[in-house]
Amino acid sequence: MPVRNKKEAQYYCFTISGFRCRIFLLFVFISVPLWILIFGTAIQLRNNIARKNTDNYRGILEMVARNQESYLKGGRLLLFGLSQMQLDKKTRVECDGFLNALRGKYPFYASLAVFKPNGDPWCSASPGGPNILYRPYFQEALQSRDYVLSDYIFGSASQKPVQILVYPQVDPDTNEVENVFLVSFDLISLSRDLETVKLPSSSSLVVIDRNGVILLRNPEPEKWIGKSLKDAFLFREIVEGKKEKIDTVGADGIIRSYIYAPLKILSDEPVAYIVLGLPKSIFDKPVRLFFGTTLALLFLCGLLAIVICWVGSHFWLKVEAEGIGFDSRKK
Repeated sequence: MPVRNKKEAQYYCFTISGFRCRIFLLFVFISVPLWILIFGTAIQLRNNIARKNTDNYRGILEMVARNQESYLKGGRLLLFGLSQMQLDKKTRVECDGFLNALRGKYPFYASLAVFKPNGDPWCSASPGGPNILYRPYFQEALQSRDYVLSDYIFGSASQKPVQILVYPQVDPDTNEVENVFLVSFDLISLSRDLETVKLPSSSSLVVIDRNGVILLRNPEPEKWIGKSLKDAFLFREIVEGKKEKIDTVGADGIIRSYIYAPLKILSDEPVAYIVLGLPKSIFDKPVRLFFGTTLALLFLCGLLAIVICWVGSHFWLKVEAEGIGFDSRKK
């Protein structure tokens, strides 16, 4: 389209076919692949960061698992050692005093006790306990003749949230159970050990049993131990085990990214799950920083390009208009 005069040249510059519009549309056209590249790179970066952080923090899960295994292995050795000491040959008062002194050396034990096969307590670090014949863990120990770990219990003798480990002593001659030795783990005390784990702010570290009940938690163990997560989305996803990382709202209402590991002790099946909840900012902040910086640079480059084109077209227009004027005067 030929430009015949200065006024038409000015109008032409601002139409869809104008020089400035062409430059602007060219910039938009060129920026589309850049936007796609930026979004793709951001997604890939987030996946890489998530994988790296998951691997780094999985070491914490393994450490907590080793600690829990050490407590239970220590409890097994303790019960086996007690079974070899013929405590039933002592008087009840002597046995009570011995177990009480032993418990004082290990604050994470809520109770130590020896029971007869009928469920009556023979001696205990906390005398006066009830008959436990019909407790599921006691019945299972009588039948299996092996170590049995209970589910979450609020101890009637200790008045604390506990998990109980029992060991039946079997007479080798008669194959009958002579005594059942019991140790209960103070879950509040064990939760204090989780406080030594260095975690980012707003994180949570939880041990959940196979029934979805919270056994240990940091922070606020007193508030959360014994609460059930059986119907929670998080627990269902953990039991299914299909995802390495779960992004969801926790029981405390905070959105976190959760990683987990099964705890297999005394069984081939998980007896509990160790769950670490991390703030999403750990995974998203580097991506937001990259995305924001890239967008800012792209915006500045685009703005600079538009300014250059705008100013350049102004001079071009001026030269074009002056040329038109010169040609008109010449004619």
